[in-house]
This record gives sequence, structure tokens and C-alpha cells, in this order.
Amino acid sequence: MDLIERQSGAERHPWETARFAFFSRQLLDTRRTVTSVLDVGSGDAWFATRLAALLPPGVEITCWDSGYEAAVVESLAPTVDTRIRFTKTAPEGRADVVLMLDVLEHVPDDAGFLREIVTKQMRDRATLVFSVPAWPQLWSMHDVRLSHERRYTPREARAVLEGAGLRIVSCGGAFHSLILPRAVEVLRERLRPRPDTSAVRSSEWRGPGWFTKVVDYALSRDNALARRASQAGLDLPGLSWWAICEKA
Repeated sequence: MDLIERQSGAERHPWETARFAFFSRQLLDTRRTVTSVLDVGSGDAWFATRLAALLPPGVEITCWDSGYEAAVVESLAPTVDTRIRFTKTAPEGRADVVLMLDVLEHVPDDAGFLREIVTKQMRDRATLVFSVPAWPQLWSMHDVRLSHERRYTPREARAVLEGAGLRIVSCGGAFHSLILPRAVEVLRERLRPRPDTSAVRSSEWRGPGWFTKVVDYALSRDNALARRASQAGLDLPGLSWWAICEKA
């Protein structure tokens, strides 16, 4: 969860739990030995904490986010795995797994930033777990509120990754079922444009239990479709685009 969305007293959004389930499985399926993880743009470190529970003891986990002021880190520390360390600036050393999940869309110079990560933060043959919001046609006030710079077509995302010296091992769309609701939202905004004065909405979830189970199940089926499509070499459109890459 982005720090600007962070609140308290509610459950994680089903999208966020589904995203963790998908990417943690994609990483574990690589069957690589993990000794160090760098989570770039890690927000409230929920993803890193969940991942730590799946990794062997002794794995070093660094969460890097420009929003980690001292007061923020102090508030997060009691909620995360004790192996996690926080940094506001680029960390020293290199990792063998780097997470960049919904990060690059926030960066003005996306290609330059990614090249810096590959050059300075990734070991040789390190793995990058990557995702971005897909399809510029789906740009909405949601993107504006979260300070996104862009959404990506699959071709644009591949070009940025390969231009940074990465080899794409697997890739594809994700959250296919969410394209239609977002398209309806975009159409409504365009038909009835009005200034947006609302604050950033929390991504925490306050739905009733029965509805949460329905959404969880639907997104788990969505994850399964994304995995099967990627294995078959199909890049089905989704609300997000993802890739597992290796440093060449």
C-alpha cells in the first residue's frame, strides 16, 4: 500500500492480497536461492512482511521508499517482520531479488531510474519482480490521486525493461476481470467531467465478510488465468502488466 493511502482500522484490500498471492508464487516458482531482497517503493512494507514469512531465516530484506521519514518508520516498525530494515535513500549493496511492484509509473524518468536499479542494486543474474498499471486508455482520476505519471502498454513496458539490460523470463497481463469496471469508471468521468477535489482514498477494505469472500475467490480465479495465459505465451489484457526478469 502506498504511504499516501495508509490509514488504520480496516482490512487489506482483496486486490492487495491477490497481488501478493500472485507475485509471491511467481517468485517462488523461479526456484532460485534467495539471500537478499530489495523492495523498491515498499510503502507500508506489508508485502515485504508477508514475503518474509515464506523465505528462509537469514534472508536480508530492505524496504526502500522516499516517504520513510523518521516518524513513519517508527510507526511501521512494530507491524513488520524483525528482519526488515528501512531506508529513505538508495541502499548500499546489491540484492539477488528486487521487487518493483507498481512503482515505475510514479517516476518521471522511468527508464533512467530503472537503469540505476539494475546497475547499482541488482547482482549479476538477479531477479526483478515487476508490475505497472496497464493501458493509457484507462487513465482516470484514480491515477491522478496516486500521483501516477503514466500507464503502460505491454510494448512500452517491455521496451523499458529490455532497455535497462534485463531479460524477460515471463510476463503478461493481470487482473483481467477489473478492466471492465475501470473502463466504465473512465467513461463516466469523460461523459461527466468535473474537478476532483477529493483526498486520496484509502485502499483499505471495509466490505462485508460475504462480499470479501466473493471478491477473494474471483481474484484467485483471475490469478490462475494470468498464470495459465503466461505459460501458454498469451498476453491477455489486464488492469496491470507484470514481468519476471533476469539481469543479463
